[in-house]
Amino acid sequence: MYIVAVSVFAYAEGGAGGVAVVSLIRIIPAAIVAPFAAVLSDRFHRERVMLFADITRTVALIGAGLVVAFSLPAGIVYALAALVSMLSTTFRPAQSALRFDDQDEGARPSLPPLELQTPSGAAFALRGRIDRVDLLPEGRDAAVFDYRLGSKTLSLQQVYHGLSLQLLTSLLALHAGGRSDGKPLRPAAAFYLQMARGMGEVSHPSEALDPSDPRHLLRVKPRGVFDGSYLPALDASLEVGASEVVQVQINKDGNFGRRGSSDVAEPAQFRGLLAHVSRKLGELAVRLLAGDSSCNVTVEAGRHLGKSEGDCGGAE
Repeated sequence: MYIVAVSVFAYAEGGAGGVAVVSLIRIIPAAIVAPFAAVLSDRFHRERVMLFADITRTVALIGAGLVVAFSLPAGIVYALAALVSMLSTTFRPAQSALRFDDQDEGARPSLPPLELQTPSGAAFALRGRIDRVDLLPEGRDAAVFDYRLGSKTLSLQQVYHGLSLQLLTSLLALHAGGRSDGKPLRPAAAFYLQMARGMGEVSHPSEALDPSDPRHLLRVKPRGVFDGSYLPALDASLEVGASEVVQVQINKDGNFGRRGSSDVAEPAQFRGLLAHVSRKLGELAVRLLAGDSSCNVTVEAGRHLGKSEGDCGGAE
């Protein structure tokens, strides 16, 4: 509602041009802050980050209301709108992030480090952070999301060569350490989620979709890979044709279509993909032990701890 109110105010002050200016003021600062937002939840307690963001947003909203009430310059409202947008960008990663490491975050849930083995059987562990986890309707199937500033797809070729492992490593960590009602979570999907979005065209600000409206959220599909057996849980309304929720199409014969541009994988393919990522991580650990300086990971004596967000020879 705040975004609609600001848009209506901008329209009253400067017409369609005013709305465009407000949109840019909200998008550009948020885009600048977005790459650093996740770092805050890594370096500081997430509760403190969220509390600071909420308190500051509340003060900014009250300030905007006072500016309008006392007919102060409209530029102050626009500046406060930019501030609220930046704080919202900071709040979301802190709210939804889930770590897999040994850090104690009190009441905040966390997962244990991901325990893996090299091809020779040597044990190592990975620590990292998952930007967001969603449970599917049954409560035991999970999808992970990696926030991205712009659009991104998962290249299976890069996964095969060990050059893009972060997204699926998060899913491995969730499967290994996540629990729901005391039972292990089942990996269903892994997606990149675009955070910064372009402006849409409407004839009047009142026609703009509220950010909480599902139709607004579905303007940009998450991209990645998912187990095809979970498609009914991801898009319950899809019968034939292209999904509005995920990148997949169902042919009239019930089979998946346009596989070259689709994010769907058959269940056996999906399990094989996760197993391949596990093996690749083991191979990268061997390179690390051999002293390969291109592997951007951390080593501790007697125990090899890798950062899933690091790289190794270009690995993501």
